[in-house]
Amino acid sequence: MLLVFCAMACERDGGRTVTVEFRSAQGIQGGRPVYFAGVEIGKTGSPTIISGKAHVPVYLFRSQRNAVAPGSVFLIADDPNDHGASCLVGHALNYPTPTVAGSPEVYQGVSSQLELAVLIGADRAKEFWEKLKQ
Repeated sequence: MLLVFCAMACERDGGRTVTVEFRSAQGIQGGRPVYFAGVEIGKTGSPTIISGKAHVPVYLFRSQRNAVAPGSVFLIADDPNDHGASCLVGHALNYPTPTVAGSPEVYQGVSSQLELAVLIGADRAKEFWEKLKQ
């Protein structure tokens, strides 16, 4: 058991922390998995409120420290490996998205198609949402 704990701690050392900003981070707790392109890339930290927005730290694993592409967006979703629990799922939109707080380390988070539409436009959001369902 100690060996597993040490291996997990070493994976976090040398990793990177980014922040995902949500209007509401309802359902997200610290320690939940974060996926990008179907691969677990890190774990969430506990959400905090900064200037009226929910900020969720994402601790990227060392091996995945560069996995998040600029302009990516994160969705609150059902964890595919833990039914009934939430996780974060990141996607590279291939569309320009506004930066949050002028920092490349802060990414947008959305919890609905409507929020995604406000972020990138209705036509692009519909196209992206349909790809997610496939």
